[in-house]
Amino acid sequence: MRKKLLLTAGLLFSGLAQAQTQKGNGILGGGIGFDYSQQTNSSFKRIELSPSLDLVYGQFVAKDWLIGANVQFAGQYNRISPEQANENRDQRNRGLVNPFFRRYWAVGSVLVFAGAGVSAGFDNTQADAPLGSATTGKVRTTSYSVSPTVEAGATYFLSNRLALQGAISSTSLPVLAGDINLGLVYWTGPTGTGKDNSNTKLTTTQAGNWIVEGGFSAFGNKQVISGAGETREARGTTFSINTSIGRFIAKNTLLGIGLGFSTNTQTQTPTISNSTYQTYSIAPYVQRYLSNRRLTPFLRGAVEYSSNRVTSSDQRVNGIQGSVGLGLAYLISNRFMVETSLANASYQVVNFDEKNRVHVASLSARLGSGFSLRYVIAGRK
Repeated sequence: MRKKLLLTAGLLFSGLAQAQTQKGNGILGGGIGFDYSQQTNSSFKRIELSPSLDLVYGQFVAKDWLIGANVQFAGQYNRISPEQANENRDQRNRGLVNPFFRRYWAVGSVLVFAGAGVSAGFDNTQADAPLGSATTGKVRTTSYSVSPTVEAGATYFLSNRLALQGAISSTSLPVLAGDINLGLVYWTGPTGTGKDNSNTKLTTTQAGNWIVEGGFSAFGNKQVISGAGETREARGTTFSINTSIGRFIAKNTLLGIGLGFSTNTQTQTPTISNSTYQTYSIAPYVQRYLSNRRLTPFLRGAVEYSSNRVTSSDQRVNGIQGSVGLGLAYLISNRFMVETSLANASYQVVNFDEKNRVHVASLSARLGSGFSLRYVIAGRK
């Protein structure tokens, strides 16, 4: 009976693998982003724009063989408008195109792949002459690059259309196992992946559960300078701590708050100038999981207030930021789940003083740009 069950499971996985990598299916991944920043004070106004694009698309042209391309673009555009001087502009555009091919193999419920391609990129900068200089005109710089790419990775399917992909890449052989690029890919085509995302009986997001997170770091340095009959010593210490606590106030609804503190102290002996900078932050949030399935989308909204001050003066910088986001969570067990952001929009205002203020707006959408593992503490029944 045991052998019969194992054989049945093996045939099932084999059938799924054939459907996943058959001709006509494909993959889609990547994302887009846009950042806007505006700084104003009594003497000038500065505006920065930063669009970005990173898309991957591939199509199975034969069983287990995929041909695709990765297209990347990043732009940065700055404009400074002084009160009593000419406007100054600069920009930078970077782009990359990487056509590639892959061969897939089924190993149990995982697909492993290896591939190669050619990457061609450019980097172009253009800037006005520096403010206050005697010269006028623009400075342009352009560079190009072409290199081979080789990669290896694996794909694990989470649902009928979504899969988790991890890959390592290099410009030469052998491919060293360094940083792993993790992301989500969307499986296109008529059959999908064949994996069901059914309702789960896990109690991860039930009312009364808690999520507690946080960490701290400390750093110190010392520099001694001797000479001319004099010895000077400079010391620096940095300490930061953050924590977040949330409670499921209802099924699939998480309400929480984050707190942060950091301090940086710089001292010199003999005393020339000593200073301590301290930053406080508080960030309430609410998160709503949208289904009872193992792989479920969620909505998140948060507001963060931060204050930075120098202890030796009345100087203080205050900021407030609001954000809304769409994400995806995978419930591993009753105690663990993995989350990633799919789309996020935020707006931040930083006040240095009454006449110096920074506005920052950000909008991004990406198919799995980073993952977090969260531990759930069971509430009392």
